[in-house]
Amino acid sequence: MKSSSLGSPTTERHDQVPHDHFATLYFLCLGGAATCGWNAGINCLDYFEAKFPESNVQFVFPLPPYIAQLIAVLIMAKLSAVFSYNTRIVSSLIGITLITATLPFEAAMFKDSDFGVVVILVMLFVLGFSNTLCYASLAGLTSQIEGKYTAYFLIGTAINSLLMNLFRELTLLLFKPETEEEILCVGAYFGLTVLYLLFCLILHFQFMKSNFYKTRFDVRTSRRKQTCDLDPEINVTETLIDSNEEHKGFRMMGRVFKRIGFYVFLLMVSYIQLLMTIPGLMLKKEIPNISNSAKTVSMLAAFNIFFIVGKKLGQYRQYYNKYIILALVLFRFTFVGLFIAQAMELDLPFINTVWFAYVNIALFGITLGIVNVALFLLGPEQVKPEQKEVAGFLSVLGINVGLIIGAILALPFRNIGVNPDMLK
Repeated sequence: MKSSSLGSPTTERHDQVPHDHFATLYFLCLGGAATCGWNAGINCLDYFEAKFPESNVQFVFPLPPYIAQLIAVLIMAKLSAVFSYNTRIVSSLIGITLITATLPFEAAMFKDSDFGVVVILVMLFVLGFSNTLCYASLAGLTSQIEGKYTAYFLIGTAINSLLMNLFRELTLLLFKPETEEEILCVGAYFGLTVLYLLFCLILHFQFMKSNFYKTRFDVRTSRRKQTCDLDPEINVTETLIDSNEEHKGFRMMGRVFKRIGFYVFLLMVSYIQLLMTIPGLMLKKEIPNISNSAKTVSMLAAFNIFFIVGKKLGQYRQYYNKYIILALVLFRFTFVGLFIAQAMELDLPFINTVWFAYVNIALFGITLGIVNVALFLLGPEQVKPEQKEVAGFLSVLGINVGLIIGAILALPFRNIGVNPDMLK
C-alpha cells in the first residue's frame, strides 16, 4: 500500500510547506459554494412540492442538474484548456448566484403550471452546469497539491450542506410560516444563500492574489523563480499548469482513465447508491407528529453531520487501500436495502422505528464520506504529476454519471409506500 501522500514529487515537496490557513478557509468555503444552490433547493423540497403538487418534484427535479453536470464534466478538459481557473470559478459563481436568487420566486409566480415546471427544470440545468464548472475546477486544482487540501475542499461541501440545513431551520423558527407555500420564509432562506455566495466570490478574488496561489499556480511567478534558480521543482509546476490541448484533450482523458478507471467506477457506484435513496426514499419514511419541513431538515442534517465525519476519517490515508474501499462500497448496498424496507413499511421489529431510520441515515452518510475522500485521493496517486488535474476531472465525472443513473433508478421507487406528508 502506498504512503499517505499522493505519491507525486510535487506533493512530497509541498508536504513540507507550512500549513496555509487562508487556503484552508478558501477550499472549505468554495467547496460549499459549488453545491449550495442545489442544497438550498433540496432543503425546500416541501415548498416546491406545495407549488407543484402533481410533478413529483423530489424525484424529477434532480434529473436536469445531473444531466447538465455530466455534460460539464465531459467537456471540462476542453474548458480548462480555453478558460483560466479564475474565469471558470467567477463565471460559475455568478451563474449559481443568479439562479439561486430567482428560483423560489419563479415557483411562486408560475405555481401549478406546466410552464412553471419547465422553466424551473431549465434553471436547474443551468445551475447544475455552473455547480460542476466550479466543483470540477476545484477538484482539478487541489488534485495537483497536498491531499489535505482535496480533503478540505470535499469537507467544505459537506459542511455547507449542514449549514444550509441550519439556515433553513433558523428561517422556519424566525418566520413560523403557517403553510409550506409562504414565500417570505423561503425567500429569506435563499437570500442567506446568496449572501454566502457573494462572500465566496470576494474570497476567491483574495485567493487569486495570495502567495499560496502565486507560488504554486501562477506561471509568471514560476518562470521568474526558475530564472533565478530559486526552486528546483518549477519544471514540474509549469508542466502541471500548462493548459494545452495535448494535456487537456480527450486523448489525455482516455489515457488517464485507463489508469484510474477502477476508482472512477467506485465513485459512480457510491453516488448511484446516494441518489437512489436521498432525498426520495429517505423522505418516504413516515414520522408521526412532525411536520414535513422539520422531517426534511432533520433527516438531511443527520446525513450531512455524519457525511462530514466520514470525510474527516477519509483523510487518514494510511489505514485503507483500494480493496478496503471496494468492500465498503459493496457493503453500502445493505443501507440502500434498509431505506427501501422502511419506505415499504415492512412489518419488521426494529427496522420500522424512527430511531433506526436515523441510525441508517448516519451510517449511510459516514460510509459515503469515507469512500468519497478515499477515492479522490487514490485516483491521482496512480498517474504522473501532469495528469493529476485530469484525474480530478475524471473523478467528478464518475460522481456525475452516478448521480444521473441513481436519479433514474430512483424513479420506480416514487410510488413505494404511502406518505401522507408528501401528498399534502
